[in-house]
Amino acid sequence: MEIERWDPWKELTTLHQEVNSLFDKFFNRVSQTQAARSIKFAPPLDIYETETEIVVRVALPGVIEEDIDVELKGETLIIRGECDCPLDAKEGGYYHQEWRYGQFERAIVLPTKVQDKAIRAVLTNGVLEIRAPKS
Repeated sequence: MEIERWDPWKELTTLHQEVNSLFDKFFNRVSQTQAARSIKFAPPLDIYETETEIVVRVALPGVIEEDIDVELKGETLIIRGECDCPLDAKEGGYYHQEWRYGQFERAIVLPTKVQDKAIRAVLTNGVLEIRAPKS
């Protein structure tokens, strides 16, 4: 029998993941049942850093550029907008719904200072890519 060293941090990380999963499941259920009330949701995103810039990629399928607002307040990048439900889907009703519709918002504290006047945002194939050059 092999003895395994107890790692309290590993158990704490596992507990943290389980609690996050529980909250995700709860809020997904709430937002699906109240979708018609325009509950804000947080679209998934990735953030990475290169030598010269911070890059944020946000999944926004079905959203058009005019419905997105990107703002930098201090060190916080705020992405908000609205994703409209297709008209034909509103009329027929759903058998199953996982896409989120309505208002969305994400606020991210950037890991380093950036040049606010040089931030660029481009929406391509449902992915919003924000490039913020480092100061």
